[in-house]
Formats: sequence, structure tokens, C-alpha cells
Amino acid sequence: MSGHSDRAAPSEPYAAAVVGAGPGGLAAVCGLLDRRAGRVLWVDRSWAGGRLNERYREISSNTKVGIYLDALGSSPTCARTMAALPADCAVREMERMDRDGTCRLSLAGDVVRLLIDALRARDDVDCVRADLPSAEWISRDETWTLDLPSSPRARELVLATGSLPLTPTWHTTYNASLTALDLDMVLSPSLLAAALPASARVVVIGGSHSGVLALRNLYELSVRRTDGARIMGVGRHAVRYAEYRADGVVWDNTGLKGDTAAWARAVLAGAHDGRLNFVVIPQGREEETYSEILADATHIVYAVGYARAPIPRLSLDGEQVEPAFEPASNSFTARGKRVPALRGAGIAFPKRSTDPKGHEEDAVGVAKFFKFDAV
Repeated sequence: MSGHSDRAAPSEPYAAAVVGAGPGGLAAVCGLLDRRAGRVLWVDRSWAGGRLNERYREISSNTKVGIYLDALGSSPTCARTMAALPADCAVREMERMDRDGTCRLSLAGDVVRLLIDALRARDDVDCVRADLPSAEWISRDETWTLDLPSSPRARELVLATGSLPLTPTWHTTYNASLTALDLDMVLSPSLLAAALPASARVVVIGGSHSGVLALRNLYELSVRRTDGARIMGVGRHAVRYAEYRADGVVWDNTGLKGDTAAWARAVLAGAHDGRLNFVVIPQGREEETYSEILADATHIVYAVGYARAPIPRLSLDGEQVEPAFEPASNSFTARGKRVPALRGAGIAFPKRSTDPKGHEEDAVGVAKFFKFDAV
């Protein structure tokens, strides 16, 4: 097994198997170790720290440094792990920063990777570098059998398998010649420059944090090139900003924060030399608005949410099932019954949270995962 290559799968079942080693998987493993559940099997295809490190390192975080550190420190396992790290590491760099400021996701990614690597070295964590094809629940043993070398078993299975940006195609109804740009690529300035032709007319659908980041990257590329590109954002409501209050954060999960919020107030909502605009769709005029806006556009970017990445094939006593996630109980159901000993973690299986004004949202982000998944 990668990370512990001298170990075979134990004859006794693992306490849990966690699939995925991004922030959600990290939180889930910390929670299991906090509870002293027993030996943990951790499975990941790359051990890079999830899509946070693979795709989003150039993005500015929308979470305050202090919230990151407090969330990580809320897990005793994670707190002890951080305390043992050397003085010249990413954790110490984050600790020296202004707690009310934000950081680049590259730093948050480095912190996550450091913690993952430290946990992988523990004697009670066995690690496998693999895609898990399937797992089967065996009722007589009350364990999951994983389709991996040595067929390891676990009393609980945790899926932290991540998500991918949604990629709709409904724009073809209005303009079949539009080129759809991958959101992940647009969020990476180093990749965007090579992919976007000069004088493009780009429409970004969605006014969330990701949508506004896409607008910013497109606009700033146009300014550097001075090529006359036009960028337009389209949303169902005006851009929202997070509001910090004593009783919590309003629009905590979907509102703009930090550097992105500052840019939106200064540029998106201010003077921007005609290159940039944001349109709120009038109620009842969606068809007309899209028809007008997309008619002369050349490119479109969808920032309209994420879909779960594929999960392993799951079977119950030999019968394959398609489990449905129940966020309120962090459980899964299939064919009207609860799937035994299966739960979700991370962005693929977010829990629901309610802010001080009663807005209900998916709780997504490193800090949220430690609040809801490290349990």
C-alpha cells in the first residue's frame, strides 16, 4: 500500500475507509482520529491535495485566515499535527498573517497538503494510491469490501470524492456557434491567456464567487492586452457580498469576500471603460435577455455550480445500487432504505447551513468541512 508499502491489509476490518484526500477527506480522517475510531484506510488517486491544489491555486481565498486556523485547530488531531510542524512551513506562514485578511488558495493548498502528508505517516492510517472502482456492503460481516489489492474491509465508508463544474449546453438554443470555456481554465490566469483569442466577446453566467473571479480574470486579461474584448456577467440577482456580524456571517457561502469583494466594489460596480458589464435578468424576461445577450457573443462561461464527480460503484450484498445523499443526516438511501455505514464529506456532499438572516446554503470550504465533516 502506497505510504505503508510494507503492510498488507489487516485481517480485521478497518474502522473506516475514506475515499478522497482533498480538504473534505482531510477533515473526515481528522474526525475519525479525534474519535479514536481505530485504524483508517485512506484512498486517493494522486495525493496532491484534491482539486484545491490541482486546479485552484491561483485563486484568492474568500475565507479569513483566522477562520481557517480556528477550523483546523478545532480538531485535536489537526491541532497536534500543526504544532509539530517546523518553523519554516506553510502553517507558520499562515499563522503570521493578519487573521482578518485572506490568502491565496496556493497557501491554503500547501497547508492542506502538509497536514495530509503528516497524517499519512501515522501508524494508524494506511494509504493507497488508486482509484477505487467499487465497494460492496456484506451484511453478514457488517463491513464494506473494497475493490483493491488484498480486498481490504472497513466498518464504515466515507466518500470525499470531490466535484466538477457544471457544463450546461443550453446556450446552443440562442447561439450555436458560441465556444464554451471551461470554468477551471478561466479561473487560472496562466491558462486563460493562451485559450482566449483577441477581441473576444465573453458572457459569464452566474454571479457567485466563481463567476466574479471569472469576470475579473477575463477583464484584467483584456486590459493587459488592450484588445477591445468585451466581458459581460449575467445573473438572476445582483452580486452579493458577505456581511460579518457578531452572530455569524450573512451570505457566508455565496457572498463575495476579501480581495474578490474589493475588486467587485471598485471595478465591477464602478467605472470600467466599457469593457465590463453585469446584467441582472429581469423577472419573467429570461428568454428575451439571453437571446439578446448571446446573439453577438463569441464565448460563454458557466459559473452555475458543481456536480459530484463519479463515485465508486456500490453494491449491497451483490446488488448494485445508486445511493441518494441525505444532507440532513449525512447518510445515503437506496431503494427506500438507508445504506448502512456510508456517509459523505467535502464539496461533493455538502451539509446545509443557515445564516443569521435565515438564508439556507450549502456549506462549502475548508473551514466548513472541519465544522461538519470532522465529526
